[in-house]
Amino acid sequence: MVIMHIADEHWDQDRMEKCERSASFIEAKASAVHPDLIVLAGDLQNRRQYLSGATAVNQMKDHIIALANIAPVAMVYGNAEHDPPGSLEVLQDLKTMNETYIADRPGSLWLSANGFDAAQGPLPAKALIHFLPYPTKQWYLAGKENLSIDESNEAIQQGLRGILTGFGALSSGAQCPVILVAHCNVSGSILSTGQTLLGQDIMISKHDLALAGADYVALGHIHKRQEVGPNMWYAGSTYHNNFGETEKKSLNLVTVNPPHVVTVEEVSIPSRPLSLHECTYEKGLILDENANDGDWIDADLRVRVTVAKEELELLTDEMIREKYLKAYTIQIERLVVPMERIRSTSIVRAQRLAEKVELWMKSIDKTPEPEILELANDVERSCAA
Repeated sequence: MVIMHIADEHWDQDRMEKCERSASFIEAKASAVHPDLIVLAGDLQNRRQYLSGATAVNQMKDHIIALANIAPVAMVYGNAEHDPPGSLEVLQDLKTMNETYIADRPGSLWLSANGFDAAQGPLPAKALIHFLPYPTKQWYLAGKENLSIDESNEAIQQGLRGILTGFGALSSGAQCPVILVAHCNVSGSILSTGQTLLGQDIMISKHDLALAGADYVALGHIHKRQEVGPNMWYAGSTYHNNFGETEKKSLNLVTVNPPHVVTVEEVSIPSRPLSLHECTYEKGLILDENANDGDWIDADLRVRVTVAKEELELLTDEMIREKYLKAYTIQIERLVVPMERIRSTSIVRAQRLAEKVELWMKSIDKTPEPEILELANDVERSCAA
């Protein structure tokens, strides 16, 4: 069985060019591969939208129709900031070659030649699919509003484990591939910034996810593609949503062969990265310690320049653009501060003690003696020893 795993498409009228470019690529890939199932792991939208020509709803709907004309489509709601309750009902009952199913609460369905069914019918099942939309405190704590924070978190964890254990009981009797589609925070996940996800909202561990007994766990919510546990994958977002997302974007093609042999192929999606560079303008120079990283090449770049009020008129847009010639687009922000702050920022960024001393003395219009710099180096060496 071949499954196409997509997540975090974030349809938004303000990002239509990015959305449509990624959607066109995904549709073409699906048409070429012709998977048995397409799963969308939440955050289909970027925010609540209404059915009108001024929003992205019609384009999003056309995208789902295109996918459902290729293979059955199964999806879960993302978090309420992106997929508010009821907002995806417009995608129900579409006239397509295959069914579309949208889960707004935990549950399971069988997939056969006839489509999705709550109970396994007479036809051999192609797959068993478990659904876990983004877990909300309102849903898990209904009628338990008076619990403390610790009690609430424990109640939610127990509720999730109960649901996943129930999935596992159904999985144990399945004679077909088992897929879990979930939009959630998994403990230990890595964000696009490189930070490890800890203690943010409702967390699920990979050990709890394993209770579902799935051959493959299709995750959404984190925009950086990664495997968080055995055959538990975030596919990543389909385009660059936020500044700092410099990793390439992708979807997963998953093949499940009996008995439970899973292979995962990364398919890169063309998307321009969003790069943010913070730098300083001083004495005619733009100082950017990360400029050599090259993450701004062919990217939508935002340059935030700290500049002294006394030198503001000397800093032109042309000077900034000259430094980042290969950026696709450039947004420029100027942060105007007193000269003293510019100097202190340069001193803080210096890596070596001797360099800090030299910059400080220059800020007071003095040149350090070589003996002073050597002394600074001696102090640094003795501290490191």
